[in-house]
Amino acid sequence: MASATSLWHLLPVRDQHEGGTAVMGKVWTLYSSKGGAGKTTTAIVIASELIRQGASVCLIDADPNAPLQTWQSHGHLEGIDGLHILFDEKSDGSTISRTIAEARELADVVIVDTEGTNNVQGTFAIARSDMVIIPIQSGQQDLEEGLKAHSFVRDVMEQQRRHIPTVAIRVRTSATIEDKVERRIKEQLEASDLPVCKLRLYDKAAFRAAYQSGCLLQDLPNHSDVGGQDRAREAAALLLPALAEAFGRSFSQEEQEAV
Repeated sequence: MASATSLWHLLPVRDQHEGGTAVMGKVWTLYSSKGGAGKTTTAIVIASELIRQGASVCLIDADPNAPLQTWQSHGHLEGIDGLHILFDEKSDGSTISRTIAEARELADVVIVDTEGTNNVQGTFAIARSDMVIIPIQSGQQDLEEGLKAHSFVRDVMEQQRRHIPTVAIRVRTSATIEDKVERRIKEQLEASDLPVCKLRLYDKAAFRAAYQSGCLLQDLPNHSDVGGQDRAREAAALLLPALAEAFGRSFSQEEQEAV
């Protein structure tokens, strides 16, 4: 798995149905019980890179604050091949399963951006996921919330009686040398049973600007003159292989636990 160039190539996207073979997208859910954890920015960076590599993507805004709706409202996403955005703001979970099913018919990869709290909608999204991604910032509270989110995902696994690969990614970290707090967070994550993406998403102005400008990362030069765009795109290009490697470790962990 670690040798693959991108995570979406790792995941078979064709299921057999009566009358032929239909494309059914895989579901990646961004989850954290903490608001402002970096889920939306991470979702946009992942979607940008998938689109750049030729995959089709359907983003689901499952947050009542509607951050992706705000992102879309700038009007710079219209006409982008392979990009779809759906909205599901019912936190009671009454519609999220149908929304995910609709999204899976539209795209290779479905990315669900959940609300920063534990609710039924998030539970249902996790239960229908092929992978859960937990963004964790460099703070003790962020670490605790990330580990709490992982525990919640494991509870859903037990209920579903299946393994749901779960990966943490450190976001909004300093681009300079790690300070004591960041090193401590790193050590505690490494000591946990939560596979961590080896690539950190640094706190780059270009990532924020992609959201604020309402565009994909690769289209940012058309909408903003913010600095550091080349480095941001270089980091995004490394993200999918890093997620793939952590994804593989999650499966290895499942095999070890089964022994």
